[in-house]
Amino acid sequence: MSLIEFSNSEKEFPMPTRPTWKFAEDRLARLFGTVRRPLSGRNSRSGGSDDAMHDKLYLENKYRKKQSLWTLFREVRDKARQEGRTPVIGIQEKDAKGILLVIHSKDLEVVLTELLRTDDGD
Repeated sequence: MSLIEFSNSEKEFPMPTRPTWKFAEDRLARLFGTVRRPLSGRNSRSGGSDDAMHDKLYLENKYRKKQSLWTLFREVRDKARQEGRTPVIGIQEKDAKGILLVIHSKDLEVVLTELLRTDDGD
């Protein structure tokens, strides 16, 4: 492929820019009081392969134009709002232990408060 063909093909396969995936990683890191890890993944020389430099949490961000989990969340959120409640989605898989919880970051305090009120916190 010539340089001209390569430069013309960039329109079909645009490279992510700073305001997109890097910004999304920064945003997740800041939520937990840390910073984005430079060169995350296999190329990292900063002591981890995740997206942020937190000492206790492995933070992995997935940035896409559209995510099916977000679509599901919006549907559940709309139903929860009609009833004046906070949406929480539990994702379970046969033969897997535990429940993956999907909540919005702004609802974290409300959900944790309710979880800590129970004796069954998995």
